[in-house]
Parts: sequence; structure tokens; C-alpha cells
Amino acid sequence: MYKTFYKLKEKPFQIIPDPSFLYLSPIHNRALKYLEYGISENIGIILLTGEVGSGKTTLLKYIKQQIGQNLDVIVISNTNLSANQLLEYILLELSIEPDKKSKARNLTLFRDYLRSIEAENRRVILILDEAQNLPKDAIEEVRMLSNFQSDDRLPVQICLVGQPELRTILNTPGMHQIRQRIAVNYHLDGLDQEDTNNYISYRLKKAGSTKNPFSPDAVNLIFESTSGIPRSINIVCDSLLLYGFAEEVETIDAVIAKNVINELNLAAFVKKETRNYSVSDNLSTSKNSQSNNERSPSNIYLKDLARGSLASFKKQLDRIEQKMDLLISELLKTTIDSLMNQRLRTEDLKLSNQKLRDNYEKLKALYDGTDLTDSDSSLEIPDKELTAVDIPEVREF
Repeated sequence: MYKTFYKLKEKPFQIIPDPSFLYLSPIHNRALKYLEYGISENIGIILLTGEVGSGKTTLLKYIKQQIGQNLDVIVISNTNLSANQLLEYILLELSIEPDKKSKARNLTLFRDYLRSIEAENRRVILILDEAQNLPKDAIEEVRMLSNFQSDDRLPVQICLVGQPELRTILNTPGMHQIRQRIAVNYHLDGLDQEDTNNYISYRLKKAGSTKNPFSPDAVNLIFESTSGIPRSINIVCDSLLLYGFAEEVETIDAVIAKNVINELNLAAFVKKETRNYSVSDNLSTSKNSQSNNERSPSNIYLKDLARGSLASFKKQLDRIEQKMDLLISELLKTTIDSLMNQRLRTEDLKLSNQKLRDNYEKLKALYDGTDLTDSDSSLEIPDKELTAVDIPEVREF
């Protein structure tokens, strides 16, 4: 909607993770190196945590594009699964039909698969996204799966990805066995003020922009309201561009930024401090885990953020529709006035034409030697040659 106005080839601030738009800030570059090291060296479990929208999924998608053909990658995002369900899900992702009645049979199927790819000098990487939602029995199942190994290497490598509360869960009693297997551990913080500015500029340039529409003060407000969380930055910048388009503003200043941010109500939800999270809420059943997930701070934040975004979009769309109605009304009025003027000019032209034709006929009769009667005294002989200026203009349609 606003791409043409701001001379963009595509939308620069999509909320959906896109590895082609990955901005490697210092913290994201370090996270990438940690992940690449853990995968290339094949050493134990990899743990990656960060706030909602900090760029974890984008990093994983980017790495998946770089992984060689000797690696099979399984990404599981629906982690509200019991231990048995998790194992069955993994087998389905490997195109292996699980046994609905026998867990032992499923473990055998998984072991046989690992042996088959190991014989081909291949291995598998299992990425569990939103791992903070895993119930305790599923986390224990993850540890058990990591036990499948040959004499000198791990045919299956596990990457746990989640929000900060995942660290709280792993630090509870009973989790020490899986903690001991974590070889690579990294936490993604939000961007600082300088990197927030660089992030916005990078994505705009990537989308084809030659000019940054955000003033420095507006960028400062974007940073303060989002704590440098990339997804939140995307939401604010996208809303600001839509507002700027609706108001036909080429440069978005701090006043506009403040108003839009207040409408989104971001500052009330984006915080840097660690969220309070009760480990006892991480129940062992899938149903209770899902219920807890719906009440988790991250989901409450997202719902409120979405509600604020929708309200802001609605106001801006209403402004656009009002402007469109006004333009259409003015266009119709202009068209009607133009047609009326054209009609009057046409009538004037007809009268002038008839008058000239009558004079022509009378002059012709005179020069042909025809006797004119007294009634011909109305003859008007122009004292100059008519030019284009004397003839009313006729517009072509």
C-alpha cells in the first residue's frame, strides 16, 4: 500500500521471519558463530534463547539454508507434545510411519534410521523451537534421543530454541542430566540504539529505498518503545510507514512516531527484564501445557500487541478511505463543471457559426450581382480576418 509512495520494491518490515533480510548485528553475528560451531563440530546439545521476536527463528532459517547436503534438518515448532507424541512427530517428519501402540518399536525405528544415514556419512539435526513449552517428560525424551550415538560421533544433534523461561526450566532440580549435555549456549538480547538505527536502515535499503523516511528522533523513540527487539521494531516501522502514506508525509518525525507508538501501546509490554515464570506451571500433560502457554506472558504480550496494531491500522485505513471519498467527490464535481462549461462553449460556437454562415450567404449574393432587398441591411461585414483567438476552443475527449 505504501511501497509506491516511499519508492520501495517490497515491504521492508515484514513480521514473518525472512533470512534474506537478516541483519547481522554484533549479537546476531556471535549467535550465528556459536550455532555454526556447534553444528560443524557436532558437540552435544545446542541451546539458543531470546525474547519473543529477538530473531531466533530468522537465524535458524538462515543456518538451514547454509547447511550441507550431508545434514538432514528437522524443525518442530509445535512443542505442546507429550514424550510419546514428540517421538511420533519426529518419525513422521522423517517420513517414517510410527507405531501408535509401541514406544519401544518407535525407538527402534528411530535407531534404524540413524544407522542408515550414518552408513551414508550423513547425520540429522533436530531443532525444537519454542522449547519452553515442552512438558517435563518430553524434555527427558529429548535427552534420551541424544543418547543415540556411535563410537566417535553423534548421528543426531539437538538444538533447543526458546524464550528466557526455558533457562529457568533447565535450571530446576531433575534437569541436571540434560544440562550436562548442553555444549553450546547463547542468549539473544535486544539491539542497542546504534544497531536499531542500522537495522532500520539496512532493511529499508534491502527493500529498495534510497532515503530513510524516519528522522533520527523518530528512530530513538522506536528504540525506546521496542527495547531493540527486531519483531517489535518491524511492527512499529510498518505502522509508521502506513500512517505516513495515509497522511502523505515523506519524513516521519518524532511527533508522528510518538502518536503511533502510543496507539500501539508498545511501551507497556516490551521490557528488558526477565519475565516472572513459575516452573510448576510447566505441567507434564499436553493439555495443561497448552493452557499454560495461552496464559504465558509472551502470548499475553503478543495478543495485546496485535490488538493495538489492529486498532492503529483501522484508524489509518479510515483516514485513507475518507481521503479517497473526498478525491472521488472532487473529481465528479470537476467533471460535471467541465461538461457544463463545454456545453455552454459549444452553444456559443454554434451561434457564432450560424451568424458567420448567414453573412457569408449574403456577401456571396452581393458579389454574384444579386439584388439585395431592404431586409438585407442586417448584413455584417467583418472588418478583419477571423483568427483562432476568435473561435471558441473545443476540447477533445
